[in-house]
Amino acid sequence: DIRKECCWIISNITESSHQVQDVLDAGILPPLLKLIESQDTACREDATWVLYNITANRNLAQIQYLAEHNCIRALCNLLACTKELDVLWKGCGT
Repeated sequence: DIRKECCWIISNITESSHQVQDVLDAGILPPLLKLIESQDTACREDATWVLYNITANRNLAQIQYLAEHNCIRALCNLLACTKELDVLWKGCGT
């Protein structure tokens, strides 16, 4: 699925802290959130990694941007999804 591959690529891009703002500026967040909220389990895990990577930078402006765009709700909805919950737990450990 091309959407899963795109999420995987974006998750790799956001591993680099200096590219996170470029990803946010490109407007990728709204479609990414739609994938997280969808039933497409293939995409949700990689899309969750993108959000984790953004928050891992601990850039307050970027985290506020996520909060303003309902990312907290999307992450809370993932609490019922086992695979994505693994990503969230890994993120809590770092």
